Amino acid sequence: MRTGKFPQLADEAWLSEQYLTQQKSTVQIAREVGCTADFVKYRLEQHGIPRRPRGGGAITHWEPKQCARCGNEFTPNGPAARYCQPCRHRPRTAAPKTCKQCGKTFTPQSPIARYCSKECLGASKRRGFSPRLCQRCGKEYQPSGPAARYCSAVCRVGARSCEQCGKVFGLMVPEDEIGRASCRERV
Repeated sequence: MRTGKFPQLADEAWLSEQYLTQQKSTVQIAREVGCTADFVKYRLEQHGIPRRPRGGGAITHWEPKQCARCGNEFTPNGPAARYCQPCRHRPRTAAPKTCKQCGKTFTPQSPIARYCSKECLGASKRRGFSPRLCQRCGKEYQPSGPAARYCSAVCRVGARSCEQCGKVFGLMVPEDEIGRASCRERV
C-alpha cells in the first residue's frame, strides 16, 4: 500500500488504535492528520477496519447513571441523559404548593403555577386596586382597572329619573359630562 501524503493512515495499527480503541470519529482523525473524513473512511475500508454506524458518535457506550426521578440505575444513551426509559416518558408532577390568593394546597400542572384556579388568578390581578366609591350612586365597589369610576353598567350609562316629573330615562353619556338632565333635555 502506498503511503502518499498521509503516512499515518497507511499504518493499519495506528488507524485501528485511533478509531477503535480511542473511539475517535473519522472527522477527528481527519483534522488531526490534515485530510478529509472521506479519505479516512477510504483507508478504514482498505485496511478492513469495521466502521461504526453513522451518527453513532465516537463513544458507543456510556457508564451507568442513577435516574434523577426514581433513583434506579440505568444505561444512558448519551452524555446528557438524566432519566431511565420509564421515567423519561412519564409526565412530571410538581410538588404540592399553596395558592398565593386563597391559601389552599393544590397540585400544580406547571412547575411555575402560583394560583389554584383561574378565579384566584383573576382575584390576584384585581387586588392591586383599592375599593372606591361609585361617582353616581356613592356605593363602595372593587374597581376592575385604574380608570373605573362607576360600580356597574347601570351607573355608567346613567338610568335616572326626571327631576321635574319623576319619569325614568337613560342617558347615553354620564351626567357629569353634560350637566343636569331632564326628560325634556334628552341627549
